[in-house]
Amino acid sequence: MEREETLRDIQALAVPEALLARSDEPEPLPPVAPEEPLPPLAPEEDEGEPLPPLAPEEEPLPPVAPE
Repeated sequence: MEREETLRDIQALAVPEALLARSDEPEPLPPVAPEEPLPPLAPEEDEGEPLPPLAPEEEPLPPVAPE
């Protein structure tokens, strides 16, 4: 009896043969919609006065003494 139930369970899980049938050629992919052009970039706004030049680098730190 248990064997019959197992067989029915397996048959219930079986994939129908129609789904297993394969074609030599893959299914064609759906067409891709053409990309829309991007809107033009806005002109850069004037950011005011330029920044002052960077200060010269400070003297390098002395090497760390090993502990």
